[in-house]
Amino acid sequence: GYGYCPIEAYTLTTSLRIGGKTQRTFFRWKSANNMRLEDLEMSYISPWIFTTTRCNLKCPYCYVKQGNEDMKSSTYQRINDVFLKMLESAEKKTVIYRLAGGERLTVFDKWISYTEEFIDKANGNGHVSVITNLTILTDEMLKYFKDTRYSFGVSLDGFSYSKPFHNGKSSADVVKANIEKLIDNGNKNIDI
Repeated sequence: GYGYCPIEAYTLTTSLRIGGKTQRTFFRWKSANNMRLEDLEMSYISPWIFTTTRCNLKCPYCYVKQGNEDMKSSTYQRINDVFLKMLESAEKKTVIYRLAGGERLTVFDKWISYTEEFIDKANGNGHVSVITNLTILTDEMLKYFKDTRYSFGVSLDGFSYSKPFHNGKSSADVVKANIEKLIDNGNKNIDI
């Protein structure tokens, strides 16, 4: 086993192998009573799913190597199959489909049908979190993002200069306008 944990904070890394690649999720918790790690029940899973290496920004600190690679449809389907099986078998009570990568809204049309299928079949126990620079937001996207089934993690580094486009101009004004569009559309699940 993992033994006992007398220290206050721990990080557990779990891995999920999908489509030939390992997705990792990190969980943090505190233990004041020498809780054994194997006694902790992880009732949810929230892996990062890297959808693309495409991005419309050129952030100097970005860890994703930009390119033109997109996740394959078969991988999205396999993810849905694995996640829905976890919920159906009660292995997990909640699954959060966390879309990441380059800028995942550049390939919105490639993943939206899979996330919609996942949400519909998850019976209220599946959620989708879109981690985004939010520089792209169309009326078509807003139709799907109207309710609480989708949440957003928006990266914004400041209000005057933030995340430069490839031409060097700040994306801050575009991001702020798109945050307002999401709010006006009824989605208030936005972390900045």
